[in-house]
Amino acid sequence: MGSNYTNRFWELIKNKDIDVNALYDIGSKLGEIYTAMKRSYAVAVEIYPQNFRLVKEFADYERYVMNNKGLAAEFDEEAKRIRQDQAEHASETENNEMQIIRSGNHTCVCLVLGNPGSLGDILAMNDELQY
Repeated sequence: MGSNYTNRFWELIKNKDIDVNALYDIGSKLGEIYTAMKRSYAVAVEIYPQNFRLVKEFADYERYVMNNKGLAAEFDEEAKRIRQDQAEHASETENNEMQIIRSGNHTCVCLVLGNPGSLGDILAMNDELQY
């Protein structure tokens, strides 16, 4: 939706005779879209505070669409922090999983996919599970 307004904005700018009223209208609409997008981002971050991709995509939007390199850098730092936290948590989880696997002869290990499109698919399971 915003890209149509952006394209129209640049079309108006390229004309010899600039329609200032149309330019103002499109600029206002782009401002409204940006404000709505920031609100949506705030809600999404509240729901998914540790979502690396969400923060990284917003950083790219600020960098490449809004040309706000300072704000993009702030979001990049936040994304970097999230990625580091996730890596530390994954390491802790891996250590805990290894302890569970070594805990006894009757431990069931089940690998379940968590990727979009294959969420919940069982990848592998050992023999300890009895029906």
